[in-house]
Amino acid sequence: MKGTFFIKVGGQQQKMQMTTYTFKRICELLGMEVNTMFSALTEYTFEKIFAILQACAETPYWMEDKPAPAFTERQIMGWIDENGGLVAVSTLINEQLEATILTPSLDKATEAAADKKKVSKKSGQ
Repeated sequence: MKGTFFIKVGGQQQKMQMTTYTFKRICELLGMEVNTMFSALTEYTFEKIFAILQACAETPYWMEDKPAPAFTERQIMGWIDENGGLVAVSTLINEQLEATILTPSLDKATEAAADKKKVSKKSGQ
């Protein structure tokens, strides 16, 4: 599934997901509205990284209609350390945001350009 990725947690692979629910949960955790969320996520703070990781970890449980564990700040800090530190985790988050948010838009723009070419070719025949 698009938006699914894994991080190491206690030497095991932890499934993480970035979906619409994830963004809703990030807004809840950070006390913001969706219209300000994306611009707010361009600069990371510990609080934002924790919220993103927590929401991504909770999402697979939500998708299966199961209660998510109550992840603690200490656990999430451990995940960051176990996965290469702040820079590595921030890079992973950026990659997932781009894949989840930007790629569908780029795919649609590419499809629209291809459709426009088809129409132009048909008009020119």
